[in-house]
This record gives sequence, C-alpha cells and structure tokens, in this order.
Amino acid sequence: MKKKPSFFKSTRIILSICLPILTLSLVTLLIAYLIERESAPVSATIYYRGALEYIFASLAIIIGGSLLSEVVNTERI
Repeated sequence: MKKKPSFFKSTRIILSICLPILTLSLVTLLIAYLIERESAPVSATIYYRGALEYIFASLAIIIGGSLLSEVVNTERI
C-alpha cells in the first residue's frame, strides 16, 4: 500500500498563509477589471494584463519558496 505523500510543517504554513492572500488579490483584481471594462474595455484590458503579471510572479515565488522548504527539510532528515 502506498503511503500518502505529505508536506512538512513549514511548507504547509507557507502555503496556508500565502495562497489565501494571493487568491484574495486575484479576486480583487478581477472585480476591478470587470468594473473598469464596462466603461473603457480596451484600456482596461491593456492595464490589467500588466497587473496580472504581478499575480503570476507572486505565485511563482510562493511555489518556489515551498519547494525550497521541502528540499531543505528533506535534506535535514
């Protein structure tokens, strides 16, 4: 029987703190985009496309940090 893979405590803390904040930021950005799109669709698309890069960069940092946490904790054992 295969053992279910689990994360270390530090990785779970990183993900449980950062992912809800990132989700809240994404929802806020989506709402702002939808409101702006009603009045100026072209400029809203141009502006919020650039703002979406910050969300993806944050997601990459969170995933990288959690992977780094896993590697460090695995090597300590």
